[in-house]
Amino acid sequence: MKRFLFVLLCAVDSCLQAAEPIVINLWPAAPPGPAAKVTGAEADMTKAEDKLIAGRRIIKLGNVSTPQMHVYLPAKEKANGGAVLVCPGGGFSILAWDLEGTEVAQWLNSIGFTAVVLKYRVPTKDHGDALNEAGNAPLKAVGPVMDAQRAMSITRAHVAEWGLNAKRIGIMGFSAGGETAGLTALLRDTRLYSKMDAADEQSCAPNFALPIYPGGFYDKEGGGLKPYIKVTKDTPPMFFAMAQDDHVNSLNCTALYTALTKEKVPAELHLFTRGGHGYGLRATSAPVTQWPNRATKWLRDMGFATSPAALASAGTLSLGNPVDHLPPGIQQMTSFGDRAEFSHDGQHVLFLNKQFGDVMEYSIATGKIRCLSQHFKHHGFNRVFVLWNDDLLLTGPDRTFDMTDKSARTDARQHAMSYVLDKSGTKPPVPLGIVMVEGSAVSRTRPLIAWTHDVEGESRQTGISMGELVYENGVPAMKNVRALVKASDFPEGQRPKMIETQNFVGPHDKQITVTAYQVEGIANTDGFLLDLDTHKLTNFTRTPDHYEEVEGIFPDGKSTLVERNEHHGKPWPMVDAWRVWFDGSKEPQRLTRFLDFKGYNAANYVVSDDDRLMAFQLGISGDEAGVGYGIFLMDLAE
Repeated sequence: MKRFLFVLLCAVDSCLQAAEPIVINLWPAAPPGPAAKVTGAEADMTKAEDKLIAGRRIIKLGNVSTPQMHVYLPAKEKANGGAVLVCPGGGFSILAWDLEGTEVAQWLNSIGFTAVVLKYRVPTKDHGDALNEAGNAPLKAVGPVMDAQRAMSITRAHVAEWGLNAKRIGIMGFSAGGETAGLTALLRDTRLYSKMDAADEQSCAPNFALPIYPGGFYDKEGGGLKPYIKVTKDTPPMFFAMAQDDHVNSLNCTALYTALTKEKVPAELHLFTRGGHGYGLRATSAPVTQWPNRATKWLRDMGFATSPAALASAGTLSLGNPVDHLPPGIQQMTSFGDRAEFSHDGQHVLFLNKQFGDVMEYSIATGKIRCLSQHFKHHGFNRVFVLWNDDLLLTGPDRTFDMTDKSARTDARQHAMSYVLDKSGTKPPVPLGIVMVEGSAVSRTRPLIAWTHDVEGESRQTGISMGELVYENGVPAMKNVRALVKASDFPEGQRPKMIETQNFVGPHDKQITVTAYQVEGIANTDGFLLDLDTHKLTNFTRTPDHYEEVEGIFPDGKSTLVERNEHHGKPWPMVDAWRVWFDGSKEPQRLTRFLDFKGYNAANYVVSDDDRLMAFQLGISGDEAGVGYGIFLMDLAE
């Protein structure tokens, strides 16, 4: 099988932002210790000619003289009680504010952590490498470490208010921020400033640390740790990630890791062959961008995060993560993202970086990822479909809503507006003025779209309509709209509580596939074919003891993928991918075995137009429908 490049999809900091952070000034007056040598007002110092990271600019925040902490709280139902203080890098000259700050906060929130992004004082580089009077930190880092220690104490002072566990508050940092984070962890409660108020009565010692491509630890002359760096058995556990070709020198990680190992301090080191420096969580073709997935696993294995896998139902076979045990024929593309969709040529996979997120495009040939929705303002999308002419159908909310409120998220997902995005990528999307509930069926060869909607006077998600997408003077509009079916039209004894359309059946598009949920009020979910001319409904699964939700279809129109598992009386079980033939001529074929790992499943499958590849996402028990933790490719020929 062709080796697909492993790439991490970063949490893109675009026009769609997380909830506004809580901003706290760290110091009641002027900060103690070496001051930032500012030359003007705080500002983004990025220049037009600066290097792009993963094809995008970064915010280089400079002249920071008022240190702050920006607190991002996770969704209540995801919160695990942990918190991580994030120290962006920037060579003690600037702060890579989005690349190594706010984007990291989005990732941490997605795995349940409260993220505290530290805006520490810069520039301090000119204070140099000479040590402070205590001899335990270089002067250039003293101010930033003071800011980090103060932020740790303030965070601990808010554990009740923010729902935190005081034993699970850590620190991470990148480059110079990695040095800051590492020193803060190594110093533990050796505070570099005198206590100022009640907040400083709280410990400033992190419970764990994640220095990512850090500098400042390795002594080139001595060949080990710098003499002032002291590791003891009380040093907190650490996770390291770095590339061997990093110009900052990967020995900064290996030297500290070795010292931790000698003291029997739990530590994990991931040293990749290539990847360079300063990538944050942004996707590149370098293997080092897998590190967040490894970090997530480490945090859970160490007990600093309560894994959603703890919510899994009994009966699965193995502990561990299916990502670490992929069979031949399946490769991981990204460690973030959901709702995959193939381009017509099968060379690209489109997906969302997160629920209510941006639309991304992954190149199978190069492993590169680009964002397709950064050139216009939006409120996030929950579906992307490729139309017959390569334009995109997008669905998502048309207004701001509270992302931390589950009912608000559910409403936004079930009452999404529809838009057409021109394939040129230069225009904003055109609204169609039609509400589409959950997924839609989009013809791959004709301008036909079918969608699910509510029916007045009935319960939600009980109707399906179809229309033709017509371009008038280049502007798309839905025409010839007609109702196809309602839940009440289903045969007696097979009437569902809700229905959802999925795909047109090729190659002639005379039928669509429909999922019927909770048939006759029980947990049974079945797949149906709907004839577009006669409106005849045919149940092609007929498995009352199984949940079978229709997903991607094979292009010959003879079979489809379904999310399948025994429901055991529960309406929404964990699932794996199965292939089901419409005429029943073959037994259903199981394609994935993610259910063999407790708390995980494989979901939301699509098939390429050439019948060669299947794309799908990793799901975790306890999450809302459609939430993914990475996109995977399966070679169907193997």
